[in-house]
Amino acid sequence: SQSTLGITLLSVSTTLPEKIVAYKAGTKKQTGVLIANTVGSNVFLGTLVLGIVYLVEGRAVYSYQDKRGSGEVVDVAVMLASAVLLWAIVWIGKFRPWMGVGMLLLYGAYLLAVLFSKRQ
Repeated sequence: SQSTLGITLLSVSTTLPEKIVAYKAGTKKQTGVLIANTVGSNVFLGTLVLGIVYLVEGRAVYSYQDKRGSGEVVDVAVMLASAVLLWAIVWIGKFRPWMGVGMLLLYGAYLLAVLFSKRQ
């Protein structure tokens, strides 16, 4: 639909510059810029989206409903766990490629868990 296309184009056009900055900072080994850009955009988008949902819905919806009708508070737990993991990596200060691969694998596992829970 037109709405889906418009939202997709808007999301790509707003996040693409951030991803380019993150890529360039990563290739130049400027980890401070990389972390600040990533964390700042995620905090901003998270609060913006939750604020809009609260305004429209009248309450913040932190869970999704699967086909059985049971709600699971998975998203907030994953968001908090990933924030703690990122904080630990930044605090330690030693960035390794396997850490990035691990984070991507965790994200993939989260997506699969959500996908399979919605199918049941």
